[in-house]
Amino acid sequence: MSSSPKPDSVTLARRRTLVILGLLLLLQAIGLFGLGSSYLFGFALSASLTPDSLILNLPRTLFSGAFTLLALLALLTTISVLRFRRLAWTSAMAVQGLCLLVALTLYLRERPAFIYFIMLHSLFMVYILNLSDVQAAFRPKTPILDPRDR
Repeated sequence: MSSSPKPDSVTLARRRTLVILGLLLLLQAIGLFGLGSSYLFGFALSASLTPDSLILNLPRTLFSGAFTLLALLALLTTISVLRFRRLAWTSAMAVQGLCLLVALTLYLRERPAFIYFIMLHSLFMVYILNLSDVQAAFRPKTPILDPRDR
């Protein structure tokens, strides 16, 4: 005899998964903001912030801006995931793709040691986002009718 789970327990498990996903996105946003700040302030402490020094260290300035922008996007995505918005899954996947793109660019330029952690975290997030419970939580609640059924 197989008993199917109650709908309340299924939705509770999905909500728990989405809360964990939101917390991981928040952790990622905090880490990305810290990286952006450390790139900018590490550069600011080593040299004075003049337009000439910003142009000379343009890659560090761009990576600082990219990490800060990714942190803001991850924070907005965290809010939309925790509020169960429909486009949250798509924006979370976009954040992970952009994060992997920035990490790959940084890997090809400088090969810092922390880049492996960023890549590993993004790959783990993509895995979590592709779990069936997470995807089912963002599907429309009403069934989409096929036009051939009319």
